[in-house]
This record gives sequence, structure tokens and C-alpha cells, in this order.
Amino acid sequence: MKANPKNVRDLVDLYDKHRSLRVLNLLTGIPISTLWYQLNNAGALKKQGLVHKIYTNNDLLLGLYIGFWAGDGSRFIDSGTYVTKFYFDKRQEELINYIDHVNCVLFKKKGIVQKDKRNNRASLKLYSKFIYFFPENYLNFSKEKSASVHLKKEFSRDFSDGYLLGLSLSDGYLKNNFKFNTISDKLANNVLIALKQKGYNPKRYTTNRSRYNWKDLHSVYLNVAESRALLEELNSLLKYTGSIYSFDQLKGY
Repeated sequence: MKANPKNVRDLVDLYDKHRSLRVLNLLTGIPISTLWYQLNNAGALKKQGLVHKIYTNNDLLLGLYIGFWAGDGSRFIDSGTYVTKFYFDKRQEELINYIDHVNCVLFKKKGIVQKDKRNNRASLKLYSKFIYFFPENYLNFSKEKSASVHLKKEFSRDFSDGYLLGLSLSDGYLKNNFKFNTISDKLANNVLIALKQKGYNPKRYTTNRSRYNWKDLHSVYLNVAESRALLEELNSLLKYTGSIYSFDQLKGY
């Protein structure tokens, strides 16, 4: 039976009873994003879910998070609230759940999933000032993040492996051939270096797109044999992080 809260006070009472936005969504039919907004404005969430630190020093997971954020993440401040957002195809259920799992391990915080009914877009949002600023520990980027993002410096080998995995899960393509496309020249160099560190022989080229008034596209790729070897390595890394899904399954191939 659906609950029918008549005002925000009723919502706060329900939240105090169940302590879960997902349960409130099932009880009321109100979207989680709307519940979060109303309860946060009422002050009911201010003492819940605050993040002040990371809960693991696993460099592989840290690199994975940073790589995925560099590829498909963003951040913004909405009415004083610090928001981190990841973008997906909503048919990538396994990938959404996996990245949410990584968030939980790193920050002990689950994200809010939103799916657009008009198209295949989905997003995963995290509300936290700490998480908002976290990428700055590892990445340099300007307001135009897609064209500028890159690593601040060289980190550990495990971090580099995770970073490559995160970038591959976001903006990478790996069927017969591995290919990574970006408008960030330095991010393309990050991928090139990470692959070379693993013993591969990647190639890189740049597509001039000035006649369309677009930024140049930087591509890094491997031949078929090396792509197969990389796929095996990425699947091994995924298992090590606790994923029950393969790279192909997460990408939705």
C-alpha cells in the first residue's frame, strides 16, 4: 500500500522511520531525486552520509575511480550542494551497479541513479563536498574538463592499472581492437604511457576537425593480438576488484 505524505513533515517522519530513500521511493512513488531535495532542504539528511575520508588505500580501486571520473564524470554545485555525477547508457545496468559498488568501497556512500524516460541516458549522483573535491588530488583540469583533464603526476603501478581500466570502461572501446578517443591531448598521453608500462606497443594519431569548428580528436589504439591480451588483463583486474562481470558485460557488448 502506497504512503501518501501530505507535507514535508510527513516525509521527514517516514525517513526517520525507514532511514532509506529507496524505501521511501517504493512507499510513496516520489522520485529519489525529489525526496533527496525535499529532505535535504528540511535538514533531515545533514547528519546522514557525510563523507570525510576514503575507506581504503587500494590503489587499483582509486585509479579505477579516477579513470572513470576522468572519462564519464562531472561535478557541479547546485544551490550550495556539491554534486558528483557519472553518465551511462541506461541499458548498462551492470556498469551502473559496479561503479556504485566502487563508490561504496571508497566512500561508504551509495549514489542516486536517475534514468531518462525520453532516451537511453542514465546518471549516478553523489552528494558530498569531499567527493566533489576528491579528483583534484590526482587530476589537473579546467572548467572545460573534457579537453583538459589529465593526471597530475605518475602514481603507483596498481593505480596506473586501475586508471587504465576506468578510462577503458568509460571512453574506451575494446572488441576486436582497443581504441580510446579523447579531445584531451594529455589524457591521450596518459593512456599511451599506461599501455607502454604494461608492455604494449600502442599507436596514436590525431584527427584534425577544425573545418567543423570541433576540437581535434586524439586516438590511441592497439592491434588485434595486443587488444586480446589487454582484454584478458582487464578481466583479471575486474575480478580482483570484486566484479562478477566481465569487461564485455559491463560495457554491454
